[in-house]
Amino acid sequence: MASCHSIKRITDSGDTILIDNPFYGTKGYIYMDTFPQPQFVGNLDRYIKQNLRYSADVSKQYGVVVVHTLIDSTGRTDSTIVIVGQSKSMDEEAVRLIKNMPKWKPAEFNGKRMRMWYNILISFTP
Repeated sequence: MASCHSIKRITDSGDTILIDNPFYGTKGYIYMDTFPQPQFVGNLDRYIKQNLRYSADVSKQYGVVVVHTLIDSTGRTDSTIVIVGQSKSMDEEAVRLIKNMPKWKPAEFNGKRMRMWYNILISFTP
């Protein structure tokens, strides 16, 4: 997710690149595409299709749930947030799916692993 807002300061602190970005109002995460992104090990679409569970009420619904998740410096998903939801049951299933993912290859900056937010789209089709 790229940001066109100015970044006032970038400092390297352990496994996190700290930024001062007034648009997000937070420090501690990179929001720019110019840095190496975390990578899912394997085929992300296949993982989603094979592991998505359709409960009785979800099987009659369709749509796309967009989740924002933190890939930490060890490659685990953490702090998953639904940013575009459809229904309570679809949103809960998307979060469950992300939280149970295998480890990713974390993003790196100057040879150091770091945590980074990443958006994932989960498609539900009846």
